[in-house]
Amino acid sequence: MAGIDSDEMLENNETGNIFIADYNHGEAKMKDGMVYVNPRWLNNETLIIDYDKNARTFKKEDSENGIKIIYKE
Repeated sequence: MAGIDSDEMLENNETGNIFIADYNHGEAKMKDGMVYVNPRWLNNETLIIDYDKNARTFKKEDSENGIKIIYKE
């Protein structure tokens, strides 16, 4: 996942700057060919990211641009 403005796009070789995970050799739930992730806003300052607990995570930022990030497995 990337914390970018709504009018920006990642290039094909760019990775997200907030949350990076993979399917852990088939252990994690997939949706549309990607690891299941469900981001949702708690309020204007807090983002909740739900993801499969079996996913292998490589990056989980606690905040980005003043936004607090909470992760739920």
